[in-house]
Amino acid sequence: MDYVPVEKYARFGDIGFNAGIILKGLWNTQDHIYDKLESEISSSGKKIVAPPQSHGSNVAILDNSYNDKIKADGVLCGSGDCCLTVKTADCLPLLLADPETRFFGTVHIGWRGLAGGIIENLFLSIKNLDIDFDRLYISLGPSIGDCCFEVGGEVAVLFNDDTVTARNDRYFLNIKGLVKKRLLSLGVLSNNILDVDECTGCNADKYYSYRRDGHARIQMVSFICRK
Repeated sequence: MDYVPVEKYARFGDIGFNAGIILKGLWNTQDHIYDKLESEISSSGKKIVAPPQSHGSNVAILDNSYNDKIKADGVLCGSGDCCLTVKTADCLPLLLADPETRFFGTVHIGWRGLAGGIIENLFLSIKNLDIDFDRLYISLGPSIGDCCFEVGGEVAVLFNDDTVTARNDRYFLNIKGLVKKRLLSLGVLSNNILDVDECTGCNADKYYSYRRDGHARIQMVSFICRK
């Protein structure tokens, strides 16, 4: 396939942030993707932050003394010196920003994180920062859809019936629908949610997919930083 450049989210640019996703392409290694990201933000001198992800529900708030050993699937930052990133290959990448306090964040969301309460932990952290939920701008990037995301019965019972579809005695989970529902219930405005409504499993030319391709040697990288 042809080289795919960085896809930027213009709505974040309107409120003073650079944000987007580096998609599937002719990458040699995962480091090659981060090299591309560095070239995109090279004039800013920002530190790229890429915490290890464990499909957990931990949310960390970073300051200027960022510790490379921190483990969290959700990260919030108020510093203008860093660029937060999140890797995905079917899981949902969530980016957020508050135009008033200038805090921003990344979240890696799979079914385990959802079941463990990562959305609730994220919003508890945001509340502790005195950020109003109705000010938040949020991007929900490409992720596997309920057209492709089959789960076992032991997973299906962890979620509401309206986010699980049964077809021919098989269960399919709508992660993005569930996340959007929780965001709206917590006070995020629907007009402030950018939804890249494409399934990673269905679009092999554009996205990596763990479910489709097996273990992904390279994953997509979503990013956000202050302009």
